[in-house]
Amino acid sequence: MTSIDMNINATGDLGTENIFVGVGNGGNYNNYPKAKAVYNITTDRRPKALRITEIINCLDERAQTITQDVEQNPVLFYIEEKVKFNSLKRWRQDVCDLTVYSGMVSRIYKEFDENGRNKSRNVMLWLNYHYRQLSDNNKGDELFDLLLERVCEEVSGDFRLKEDIMEEDLIYNARIVLVDAFIKCKIFEKPVSAHAYTT
Repeated sequence: MTSIDMNINATGDLGTENIFVGVGNGGNYNNYPKAKAVYNITTDRRPKALRITEIINCLDERAQTITQDVEQNPVLFYIEEKVKFNSLKRWRQDVCDLTVYSGMVSRIYKEFDENGRNKSRNVMLWLNYHYRQLSDNNKGDELFDLLLERVCEEVSGDFRLKEDIMEEDLIYNARIVLVDAFIKCKIFEKPVSAHAYTT
């Protein structure tokens, strides 16, 4: 594990050395072999919950009540340009369709941030970190696919994910979070003309 890997832990926080904590049953997390393999941990302690999992849990509870709440934000006007700039073809329709959830995602982040938990910043840092890892050898639709796969894999191994969430809903909610991050320019490259709106 590199020094960079150690700077971003399983919760999405920066600079926290202890990334695992025992939770029930003596902290046994033998049901989470993926976490053991990724972090090469030999102790019987379960990983902490991911912050992004809490966002996805909230989306799962609220997504059925979605309304057309796209705000008149100048940032939204350059989305099509950013899609073309990053050579997105299959994901273009996803970005267009899921933009309507951006207001809901922003409100969820705001609720958590108002409680002093700063989840929006940490989730965006977590997403950007994995984006940068995957972007070394991938681009365009394939990069977006791999990022979605990474998010779903990590969240599905989180013991705090809602037990009754369907796989299709997990994937859909992860797509919503990723499109929101795309709109906010936390993942994928920003066209030069977009800097006037997002700086």
